[in-house]
Amino acid sequence: QKALDDTKYQYNDKIRTLEETVLGLQRQKASLGSKLTGEDLEIWCTNEYLSYAQTGGLSNCVWTKDNKVIRYADEVKGSKGDFILNCYATEEHNEEELLTSILFAMKNESPDTKSKQHNSDFYDKLDENRNKKHCKYAVLVSDLDRGSNDLPMSRVLDYPDMYVVRPEYMMTFINIITSVTKKFVDLVLQKSHEELNLKTKKEILEEFTT
Repeated sequence: QKALDDTKYQYNDKIRTLEETVLGLQRQKASLGSKLTGEDLEIWCTNEYLSYAQTGGLSNCVWTKDNKVIRYADEVKGSKGDFILNCYATEEHNEEELLTSILFAMKNESPDTKSKQHNSDFYDKLDENRNKKHCKYAVLVSDLDRGSNDLPMSRVLDYPDMYVVRPEYMMTFINIITSVTKKFVDLVLQKSHEELNLKTKKEILEEFTT
């Protein structure tokens, strides 16, 4: 009985130690704040993309950090997205051969945050930044609203070409979009001047939206 009691005491002591460690990590994560947590998500998404790209996939695409703030005339402060993915017809990445572009915003927060944010809080600004950067798609890569909406990918119906994607499905979404654009490669690269004169770049992009 004494040996059993000693074992039980040691076991409970280990449990208490682990619980204190977990609580300490939770406090540490909470102290980082939602901005740093969001930056962690940006790093994770970038690493996911670069890891896939190193396998030879998406060689016709360019992933860049959106560092350029654009301000409308009526704005005191400008705004920008987090990342832009440009998809081109070839690996040369010629601007005149741009097939499509995606503006990404990454949103996350500490699980201990009392004032919870929602995906819908960011739709207006995301759509505004998409227009500022002349991107076809706007994608919110989000860990917010877990439980209320656990769809891996969903379209935001009130905004044109806007999607909410869970981080673990970001590359799936990118592959879907880039696969769809491949059917326009021949149209963009065709060498017949007669056919090219029938379609301006604007018309090609309009055809892509149908």
